[in-house]
Amino acid sequence: MMAISLKEHFGEDAEEIKAVLMQFGGKDAEIVGFGKRIPTNTKIDTCRESARELEQHKSKYRKMIYEFIKDSLGKTCDEIEVSLGLRHQTASCFIRFLTQDGLLRDSGNRRITRANRQAIVWVAN
Repeated sequence: MMAISLKEHFGEDAEEIKAVLMQFGGKDAEIVGFGKRIPTNTKIDTCRESARELEQHKSKYRKMIYEFIKDSLGKTCDEIEVSLGLRHQTASCFIRFLTQDGLLRDSGNRRITRANRQAIVWVAN
């Protein structure tokens, strides 16, 4: 598969895409794509739409997940997914952001998930 750099693919919008990636992925944005090679079949319009949609819902997801954990004795990512009807990618992403912001922490406890695996129980600080 042929690949081009993010800058070549998005042109003048590359900086805007990088800003969104940095906001949601921190230093990992460099790894995610900026300055790296991406498949040429990546759709520019769908990437922009996804970035806009995530930006619109960012505060809603952060608040919803934080309040859900704060009002409990702690929750696993799996419990958050099931109870709030979120995809794993969304729940885990926002748990990470809340942890980085110092609002959540690993309680040291573990609970079994639907997949019968041990999972971190997250609690509010």
